[in-house]
Amino acid sequence: MTRRPVYLPNSGEPIHKENVDFDDSTFSNQLASLMEAASNVARAQTIVPDELMPWVADASARFSYLHPGVGLNIEGTLVKFAGPGADDPALLQDFLFCLYRQKIYSETLIHRRMLIEGVTGFANRAT
Repeated sequence: MTRRPVYLPNSGEPIHKENVDFDDSTFSNQLASLMEAASNVARAQTIVPDELMPWVADASARFSYLHPGVGLNIEGTLVKFAGPGADDPALLQDFLFCLYRQKIYSETLIHRRMLIEGVTGFANRAT
């Protein structure tokens, strides 16, 4: 058993001024179980076509509130899913649906505005 100071994360402040007893074998076992759990967390990814990239940010926001347990990491045209059940094909389908929905929404926004202005007679109504 070794004695080491234990620090608060991101601060460098020790939790206790004195050293805390630390059992290396227990620590190694805990670290191994954490590493195993991290490797068991499902990960999936997809490549977004360049023509859909302008809508990825909005689609990921919509997807994130629909699936709060799944993390998204966007690296260029690669979107990675992480978390419990992230390898479920339904999640990829939901993300692509959010992406498609956002594209359609932005492309038809001008037409919906013109329709509403034509029907109501109000152009650029502020209230």
